[in-house]
Amino acid sequence: MAIIDAGDNTVALTGADMFSYLISNRYNYTVEQALNVMRKTSQDMSWYDDDLNKDMKKYMLSDEFMVEWKQHSQEL
Repeated sequence: MAIIDAGDNTVALTGADMFSYLISNRYNYTVEQALNVMRKTSQDMSWYDDDLNKDMKKYMLSDEFMVEWKQHSQEL
């Protein structure tokens, strides 16, 4: 998470933090929807494109990932 020093405590979510926010209970996007929104809005995708291997990407698109995500995530 990046904190923008604008004097008003503005917080900008980027990269994986933005992804987490989009799939949270607040927006409830699917993984595919979140990734598409991030690409369309030119968000930082290096955490996904560069840092994850093929198996991890496949896992993130699975139903199992979403079930586990919901079990371990906190409501915002």
